[in-house]
Amino acid sequence: MDFNFTQPYVLGDFKEWHKGIPFYGFWALEIDSKKILSQISNTQSQLARILHSGYQRQPHITLLACGLMDEAYFSKSALSNQIEDIKEQNHNSFDLEFSTLNSFSTCPYLALNKPNPILDRIRQQLSQYQAEDAPCEYVPHITLGFYNDVYSKFEIETELRKSEKKLAVTKQTVNSIIFARYNTSDLQGPYDVLERITLNNKQG
Repeated sequence: MDFNFTQPYVLGDFKEWHKGIPFYGFWALEIDSKKILSQISNTQSQLARILHSGYQRQPHITLLACGLMDEAYFSKSALSNQIEDIKEQNHNSFDLEFSTLNSFSTCPYLALNKPNPILDRIRQQLSQYQAEDAPCEYVPHITLGFYNDVYSKFEIETELRKSEKKLAVTKQTVNSIIFARYNTSDLQGPYDVLERITLNNKQG
């Protein structure tokens, strides 16, 4: 945790950011394991005191944040090239394993035990056609919600360790990659899947 105090997430319709552009696009891996989804839901309930209510974003791991869906920021041709390239690469399905909690200054998250190298390979493919929006060190994770106030690192560590004791090691096989969008006026709202690319079943 690279912070001393959390930064409470400010909710609202930030028009100076989205400039009236209704959607933001990103590539991701969906979480569909019933065991992982159950653990996420339970952990969110345990952390409810320190999180904003109303978080509706489906559990996922972002692969590449592409940006506002407008020709000036993220063009249709860039998206088309990304889709074509990912399909041509014909990736195999792969496994992800979770069992630990961690935190950024704005949100707690469920972390991968050991990131799969294929994530970096896919990100490199996608970023050939669209640079990552607001690039920073890539940490694959599942966001659990956003902090509603200022809390010390010690408080957060204490809360996460209590919740982590109830987590079990859980694996999921990733069988597809999605391109999705969310409404820029609702930063806690759900996303819509616009493209789903099925991966090869490595068992068959």
